[in-house]
Amino acid sequence: MVVAFAVLHGLGWVVRGPLMVALRADYFGATSFGTIMGLSSLIVMLGMMVGPVVAGLMADLSGNHVAGFAMLACGSLLGAFLFAAATRPPPPARHSSSHA
Repeated sequence: MVVAFAVLHGLGWVVRGPLMVALRADYFGATSFGTIMGLSSLIVMLGMMVGPVVAGLMADLSGNHVAGFAMLACGSLLGAFLFAAATRPPPPARHSSSHA
């Protein structure tokens, strides 16, 4: 069971990584790409750092992991709804130059 989980988890990250980078590039273009990647990576890393601590505290206080998994499910649902509601930002204005 652990091996199956590890394989599925790895496949999920293999698909997620390039997809998220491509989506950011398509949505925001090259101008802000570095800033957006940096900020989104910061948010992901903070979640990976704080999430297990909070889930562990919740498990210690309640005696089981139900609250931690419920928090994870709610966060995932919220993210899915926000992702579905996201709209593409307007393209940057192009400057026309006339060569005489």
